[in-house]
Amino acid sequence: MTETLNGEWELTLVHPIDKYGKWMRLSEGNILRAPVPAAMTQQMNLVTQQYQTQTYDVEIYTVTTQRDPLRLRSGTGTNYKIIAKYKKGTEVVLVSKPSSSWYEVTCPDGRHGYMSSEYLTHARTEQQSTQVNVGFQNQVIEPRQLRDQPFRIYRVVPDLTRVTVYARHIFYDLLDNMIRKLEPSSSAVGASVAQSISSACLSGHSFTFYSDLTSTAEDVCFENVNPVDALLGEGGLVDKYGAELARDWFDVFLVKRVGVNSDVQIREGKNLTGISYDVDATNVVTRIMPTGEDADGKILYLPELYIDSPNIGAYTHPKWVHLPVPEAKEVTEGDEQKSKDQCYAEMRNAAQTEYENDCDLPTVTLKVDFVNCADTEEYRQYRFLQNIYLGDSVRVVARRIGVEVSLRMTQYTYDCLTQKYTAMTLGTAADTLEGSMISARQLASGSITGMKLAMGSVGSGQLQSGSVGSLQVRMAAIATAHIQDACITRAKIAEATVGELNADAISAITARIEELAAGHVVTDELYASLATIALAQITTANMDSANISWADIGGLAA
Repeated sequence: MTETLNGEWELTLVHPIDKYGKWMRLSEGNILRAPVPAAMTQQMNLVTQQYQTQTYDVEIYTVTTQRDPLRLRSGTGTNYKIIAKYKKGTEVVLVSKPSSSWYEVTCPDGRHGYMSSEYLTHARTEQQSTQVNVGFQNQVIEPRQLRDQPFRIYRVVPDLTRVTVYARHIFYDLLDNMIRKLEPSSSAVGASVAQSISSACLSGHSFTFYSDLTSTAEDVCFENVNPVDALLGEGGLVDKYGAELARDWFDVFLVKRVGVNSDVQIREGKNLTGISYDVDATNVVTRIMPTGEDADGKILYLPELYIDSPNIGAYTHPKWVHLPVPEAKEVTEGDEQKSKDQCYAEMRNAAQTEYENDCDLPTVTLKVDFVNCADTEEYRQYRFLQNIYLGDSVRVVARRIGVEVSLRMTQYTYDCLTQKYTAMTLGTAADTLEGSMISARQLASGSITGMKLAMGSVGSGQLQSGSVGSLQVRMAAIATAHIQDACITRAKIAEATVGELNADAISAITARIEELAAGHVVTDELYASLATIALAQITTANMDSANISWADIGGLAA
């Protein structure tokens, strides 16, 4: 079984083809009930967004020009830019009356500007309503321990002696549903959007969504997607509202944080068997040159030209970057004027924001290999302290190289029969202990990996043919190998350098075959021991005993 935070939760089962026919029950659509790590669901304040309907009056005016269309302008006067033109009889909504001769209006096509009041006539007053967010209603959901979980079989692969089945958590039944269109407002909180996704499914379902999200997001739209994509896909609820996903049977939890800050430590000399990190300064920026736009449309630079990072002295030379600031535009006319000094302030703030987002720090990748203490006899009495679950944070301590950082378990592989972890991955850094050489904010999400492989945990069926390329095995990576007789049936060797070869009575101390061409192999009286050597150069050869029955040697230098 493998589960990833905000990702897949899948189960693989291998069952023998037994004489009683039990394997025949493992068919597509059936459900397997399997034990899982004994984590707790989140205690949460269930958020329900409350709305109140408010009504207000809207004044409608009609364009009453004699012949020409009425111009919509960007300001209160004929010197302002023309935005659009509207024919006689067009109805507009009054926004305000900045003066007796010019009205601020909104037109049917959504454009907003100013029209001359001389050519506008009051048509009527309408009542409109709007939904106003008046707060949240909270309900406490108590935590509970995860039970055995249901997994629905989606793939069955039988062979002569066994059948392999693949199953997904019952949550993925939502893959078969559909949302036609859902476009939440920018004021809707994540908890409200989660409920909207549930109710927007075109087919009924048995799932209940719980959420404590109070964050909001803009430009959110789900159209012609299944609910799983709406939750976990790009631009989905997890992405837009910062949610984390937990599942328990038909209950779906979309919360601010999965897991807890545990007291578990992975410490050098205790259960830390290896730790390494690399520092990449490729994308570091220590000097930002922000630019805006002046009233004439030309590029606007700061008087001081650039903003330096506080960490600029940590590098051998400044690392420049150009930062356009679109909102820093000088405006000298109209009601919303903006001076150059205001533009300068926006440009400086934009540069400072980049530094606060750590553009001046290198990318650090941390890899941890560890042994789960709860799986060893010595630590059995402390098992309850050493069990960590998805989303929990642990501390990695290796003082020798200055690493003290909190990491979260972002993925695990679990053996349902032994009920033990076989692999774990530590992901996003949670925080950093004071005095560490590496800051937690330098660790990119997903850049931290950790794994424990039990002996024999990777079977032959898990490595496809060709899955390990030549580039993945370095020279001298195999120190010692025991190869049984006849275990290599066929090999194609393009180039080979043989250091020492012992074969019965032939001992070739050093041999390097630069070029070997095997043309046609005749099999009348020769079986597997006849070859034609087109060209061979042997610099040194010692032969104690050799019988050569037949050879055609084109050129030989000894």
